[in-house]
Amino acid sequence: MLKVSIVSYFTPFEELQGALSWLRACDSVSTIEIIENSDRDISSLNDEKVSVFNLPSNPGYGAGHNFSIRRSLEEPSTEYHLVLNADVEMNPKEFENFYSSVRQ
Repeated sequence: MLKVSIVSYFTPFEELQGALSWLRACDSVSTIEIIENSDRDISSLNDEKVSVFNLPSNPGYGAGHNFSIRRSLEEPSTEYHLVLNADVEMNPKEFENFYSSVRQ
């Protein structure tokens, strides 16, 4: 399956929700990890598909994704890991078609 990581540093809540909206509609996306590089509480975004991790020391964008990628490497069920910015919007069906073509 596919895991997605989004790194945030006070990213507007509405922007995060926009990304989560289309990602949740994708059957191929098994897990979405939001790495919040602050002590801001966005735990209300947690659900069966979404996990929020706070790194209040703000280690940076790359380090936030590396945190999530390392977790993916420890999970045998994760085939692919997508690094995504919160402002990306896609049609879930088009994303599923793209993902299917990558896996072939």
